[in-house]
Amino acid sequence: MLFGGAGADIITGGAGADRIQGGAGSDTLTGGAGSDVFAWTLADRGTTAAPPQDTITDFNVATPAAGGDVLDLRDLLSGENAGNLANFIHFSTDGTSTTIQISSTGAFSGSNYGTATDQTIVLQNVNLFSGGLSTDQQIIQDLLNKSKLVVDG
Repeated sequence: MLFGGAGADIITGGAGADRIQGGAGSDTLTGGAGSDVFAWTLADRGTTAAPPQDTITDFNVATPAAGGDVLDLRDLLSGENAGNLANFIHFSTDGTSTTIQISSTGAFSGSNYGTATDQTIVLQNVNLFSGGLSTDQQIIQDLLNKSKLVVDG
C-alpha cells in the first residue's frame, strides 16, 4: 500500500497490483502496470470551499481481471446505497479527461455540484462518456458492473 501525506503528493506505483491512497491535499497518482486500486477516506476530503483535486495519470479502463484499475470510494462516502449514488458522485468531461466530483455526504441535487463538492478526481486522458454513456447513473452502473467502483451498499 502506498500512502501520501497531508500535502500535494506525487505517488507512483510499481509493476504489480498496487493500492494507492494519496491522503489529504491535491495529489498526482500513477499506478503503473498491474491492476491498481486508488482509494480515498473521509480524512482525505477537503471542504466544499476548498475541495482537493487528485489526478490519476494512467487509469486503465479495462476490467480488473484484464489489468484495469479500480476506484475505491467506500471509506469516503457516508450513507450511500445502490439507489442514491448519483447524490454522491458526478461525472463531467472535457472530451479527453473525466472529472469526478464527489460529495462525501450525498449533498448533490439538481445541478449544485460546484457548491457541494468536497473531493475531485481527474482521470487524465480517460473519457468515461464514450460508448453511449451520458448520465451519472449510467456511468456509475457501468463502473459497478465492471467491478471498477467500490462503494458500500
